[in-house]
Amino acid sequence: TPVPSIKEEASKVVNELKTRKAGSMLKTAEFYEKRKKYKSAIMYYEDIVNNLSGTEEAVYAKERIAELKKR
Repeated sequence: TPVPSIKEEASKVVNELKTRKAGSMLKTAEFYEKRKKYKSAIMYYEDIVNNLSGTEEAVYAKERIAELKKR
């Protein structure tokens, strides 16, 4: 099997870190949402969308933003 290049390995590490960061921020957004602090929740969801695009969490965050802005 070929040895992964440094670039490929770095890309995997970056993606893993993005996923972890998104998960952490998502928990914070959900914390605020459960306490009906919708503006704070939206702020965290928007941060996920803006800074961690390409993650499943960003897709979910977009959905939550749309739902919360209806309130």
